[in-house]
Amino acid sequence: MRFEVNTDVQKFSDLNHLIYLLLTIAFYVFIINISLSLKTISRNFEIDYLCKIILVDKSSSNLNKLYRLTGLNNKQQIRDLCQQFN
Repeated sequence: MRFEVNTDVQKFSDLNHLIYLLLTIAFYVFIINISLSLKTISRNFEIDYLCKIILVDKSSSNLNKLYRLTGLNNKQQIRDLCQQFN
């Protein structure tokens, strides 16, 4: 009894490999774009939330978080930013 394995059959042609590669790259670009957009949205919501907290409670820890998030250097700039959010 003779057993043969046919090895010349390819599942994918070169065109299918190219299409698969392009779709994979497009999927990764799409996912990265969504993650960057969500980062920006969450940052803006966090700034808005901290501004609302600062209007009620003038805590230094919340002020330090706003300094870090916004890159502003003094309290007056933070107050002006919080006035724009309200």
